[in-house]
Amino acid sequence: MNDSSVDRKPCKFDVTITEISKMSVIVEANCREEAEQIVADKWYACKYVLDADNFCNVEFTAVEADKMKGE
Repeated sequence: MNDSSVDRKPCKFDVTITEISKMSVIVEANCREEAEQIVADKWYACKYVLDADNFCNVEFTAVEADKMKGE
């Protein structure tokens, strides 16, 4: 039995790991846009800090890396 994958040189892959965290907060605002802006401002000011307890999901995405010069 001849497996052609044995003869192939392994490729290099650039793998991106994306962790997704979630947190819900209640704010008072006059509209949805204002509510989002209030929360965004507080998040940028580190008033909301997501950590491992807020972990929701993870995704792995691989693409073949460009061949390096000289290889």
